[in-house]
Amino acid sequence: MIEEILKNLEYGLEIGGPSGNFYHTILLYKYVKKLDGFNIFENNNWQKNFSKKYKLPDKWDLPNKILGLQYNYDISQEIKHDRKYDFIVSSHVIEHFANPIKNILNMKKLLKNKSYIISVIPHYKYIFDSKRKLTEFEHIIDDYLNDVGEDDMTHVDDFISNYVSNKKDKNWVINFEKLKKDSHMNLEKRVIHHYTYDENNVNKLFEYCGFENLYTNVDKHGNILIISKKMSR
Repeated sequence: MIEEILKNLEYGLEIGGPSGNFYHTILLYKYVKKLDGFNIFENNNWQKNFSKKYKLPDKWDLPNKILGLQYNYDISQEIKHDRKYDFIVSSHVIEHFANPIKNILNMKKLLKNKSYIISVIPHYKYIFDSKRKLTEFEHIIDDYLNDVGEDDMTHVDDFISNYVSNKKDKNWVINFEKLKKDSHMNLEKRVIHHYTYDENNVNKLFEYCGFENLYTNVDKHGNILIISKKMSR
């Protein structure tokens, strides 16, 4: 099913990419013909590191591939963008949203009707969030109704105090100190996982935003892959 959907993807948008998950795991980059990108910051570290590691954009320099455009947009803001896309993809992005419903609804405005959102979101039990409580979906709805902004700091203490260390990482202490510092500048850094997710509240999230969930799965690495179809304007 996934491959059949991917084969028919034409012109899409990636939020916060590029991503190794769409290069190796799901093979999305193999199929799509053209892919624009939205990133909050110009030349962000993820983009630079990925491009260097996988030699992008050379990987796109193939028959039937068209290099897309990079835009510096914050999806939490009103997007004045003329293009409508066949699909939107994001990997390890949605957990960084303080108001995921608002942001997904902003994405939805950029989609043609009956188009797709393909998202990869880490399952909280498989990552450093594993000591935190699973976020109840009602909490996410309340924050949407209260128009919580991306400058919200409500979850910083929970994120830091329950952060599970990677004992295999020799530089963990140094990295954790930087993470704590960056967390208190989250509007600029966007490092906090505001909420914790499993496949159930992820499904509810996209259903609430007017999507039909076609496929949801948790892989062996703890990535939740969800493919959702826009069903309402």
